[in-house]
Amino acid sequence: MNIRYIGMFPPPYGGVTIKNKLIFECISENHKVVTLRKPAWMPGAVYQPLNLLSALIPRQRLIIGVSAAGHKSRKVTRMLYFLARNNMRRSLYFMMGGQECYRIAKNQSEIKQYACYKKIYVETETMMKCLVDAGMHNVAVFPNCRKRPNYDIHEKKNTNQIRCVFFSIIQPEKGVDIILDVAKELTNVEFCFYGPVKKEYEAEFISKVKSLNNVSYKGVFTGSDVEKYNELSVYDVLLLPTRWKNEGVPGILVEAKIAGLAEIVSSQNYNAEIVTDGEDGVVLRDNSIDSLRKAILTLSEDNKLLDSMKYKSWMSAQKYFVENYTDEFNIQLGGGVTHEVYLTFNPRRLKCVFFSLIQKQKGVDLILEAATLSKDVEFVFYGSIDPSYTEEFYAAIKTLPNAQYKGVFKGSNPEVYWELAKYDVLLFPTKWETEGVPGILVEGKIAGLAEIVSKKSYNAELVQDGINGIVLSRNNKKQLTNAIMLLDKDREYLRIIRFQSKKSAEKFYVDSYIKAIEAELNPTNE
Repeated sequence: MNIRYIGMFPPPYGGVTIKNKLIFECISENHKVVTLRKPAWMPGAVYQPLNLLSALIPRQRLIIGVSAAGHKSRKVTRMLYFLARNNMRRSLYFMMGGQECYRIAKNQSEIKQYACYKKIYVETETMMKCLVDAGMHNVAVFPNCRKRPNYDIHEKKNTNQIRCVFFSIIQPEKGVDIILDVAKELTNVEFCFYGPVKKEYEAEFISKVKSLNNVSYKGVFTGSDVEKYNELSVYDVLLLPTRWKNEGVPGILVEAKIAGLAEIVSSQNYNAEIVTDGEDGVVLRDNSIDSLRKAILTLSEDNKLLDSMKYKSWMSAQKYFVENYTDEFNIQLGGGVTHEVYLTFNPRRLKCVFFSLIQKQKGVDLILEAATLSKDVEFVFYGSIDPSYTEEFYAAIKTLPNAQYKGVFKGSNPEVYWELAKYDVLLFPTKWETEGVPGILVEGKIAGLAEIVSKKSYNAELVQDGINGIVLSRNNKKQLTNAIMLLDKDREYLRIIRFQSKKSAEKFYVDSYIKAIEAELNPTNE
């Protein structure tokens, strides 16, 4: 069965064509994919109908990546629905455009049509939630990705002058006017602009750049991706205070992360899903001159904060590499997996928690190894760290963008339950032969968490395998990873296990035993 790609490819270069090229190259590594490429001599008015009609050839698997602009997505979906519905059921659809999901969600007939695709990939969790809430269950997240660069970023040492860069189309709707106004006030900060200038804005922009000594225009960057990362890496902060209403997921935010830049962005559309405010950048609540000025000043005056944001930005780039998703596409297209454990897509990211003394004997090393294989799952650690394991633990955490350490929890019992309830799965792959009855397993049940535990000591008495958790027959990273991925893949099974876990907590409430204890202490006189 053939795999045919329906979509535009560079040139010209743009968000849709670049993404299609990336997906095509990714899938072509394991499958033979054909596409109707536009010859230079062929007019678009001829090419586009031919390209769409090729999707009607019977018994095909299709990869569809067409822009939502100009109703192209609606045209191809409607055509397939009425003329080649069997092809749809074998096909993957990549939604290009940030607003298309909201339009589809309001139209029942279109929901019915788009639901026929085997899988629809959107770029953010918000987009997916919109469609899932509308009743579509064939939706997954595939972020705006890039290929993993095969090189080390040349980290720029901080100097007395912070360097800010704008890298997009130069027009007021992208917030360029706001940046220039801030540049007037912050004369000790360097501002550089890259990108094509909107014709109607060109004269005004060039005039303002010439009037400011700390501002320069570098033209349109034409180098390769690797060259772009190297160019970006000489700066400290990427600026994107966009107010463009149709802003999707800007590729430059991903590229800046790869280059290790802190990012200051507006809250327009999906920016706050890509940049975590206070962690890897700043999300401006009100996209104003004053807010942008204060954000830049804060970073320019605090080198430690700037370094932290740059590092966390670089770490967060790990989820945006296309190589992470190869196996998912392979599976959907009928191929095998290339890794020991493959990624799955779910309505919400699975959250796993460890809540105990952090040491190897408690199985923390196994969890960290599982985290390297389960890249789309979140891992959080609470507890005091064994001094002999501190250096190794912190070194491992730093390499994992999907893992974090939250210190020692100091709240009361009710607060522990509320904190645990934020997660889905409690992990406790202890290696201790003399492990007693861990209180955290009881607390995990009260909070309604599924529990994955080793077979050591009394764990199997507290956790019934396949009922309210999973008991590992072999306590190793492969079994632990597979157990995690099972719960991630089958959310209905996870829901049932969590329900049973919470139900099993009832026997651990002290109230159930008070009367019996009182009866023993105060026997009834005969």
